Amino acid sequence: FTSWKIASGFIERQQYNGINNGDIPSLTNATAFINKTPSVRYFTNFFEGGNGIADNYGTFFKGYVLPPVDGDYTFFISSDDNSQLFLSTDSNPANKTLIALEPTWNNGRQWQNGNGQDATRVVYTFSPFIVPPVNRSLPVTLVGGQAYYVEYLHKEGGGGDNEAVTWYTPLDTAEPVNGSLPMTNQYLGVYVNPDDSIITISAQSGNTNVFEGRRPIFGVTATGQSFFGAATVFYQW
Repeated sequence: FTSWKIASGFIERQQYNGINNGDIPSLTNATAFINKTPSVRYFTNFFEGGNGIADNYGTFFKGYVLPPVDGDYTFFISSDDNSQLFLSTDSNPANKTLIALEPTWNNGRQWQNGNGQDATRVVYTFSPFIVPPVNRSLPVTLVGGQAYYVEYLHKEGGGGDNEAVTWYTPLDTAEPVNGSLPMTNQYLGVYVNPDDSIITISAQSGNTNVFEGRRPIFGVTATGQSFFGAATVFYQW
């Protein structure tokens, strides 16, 4: 047995179909969500779901964000309908807290100046009583190279639908503009079991003789299968 590891490059997305309404409790109280039986489950290299794909469904992202450097990070979300973003203080899911939410709806990748994305910060009078612009977090201090557990819940009722997460990092010179990309694969990770990875060698070189000081040449043909499906194979003699 090999211990589970955080593998970079992906985040997990689960989709739960056939759930009415556009509020998050409609998703989290659904039997399928409680029993962890999604209609669709896959790994994506963008922190983003579908755009205009269906009605009456919910999505659940989980994984890790991998900050490149030490510093303060601000997270942004945009969705139709409601969504909530949770971030842990470390890699432990038990330490997650709500850092941003979408209380109404917005167009795809509308990070700034949308519905409920007020330009000033005043206290909302309804739960969970955080301050707007609620679709963006307050600055969060992160350590470069560390993994931080993240969850993103999204609920779609009817009409348009989208969900995405991006961030403003110490390496950026300006906040994200509407339409800019969500977080991408190099900053995302998932928890995987390396024992589920298999390398199959279908052809390899036999013994060879060379003169002293000359370099022998060997060849190998291999295919790989991993937690994510077909995999690029890396190997070392």
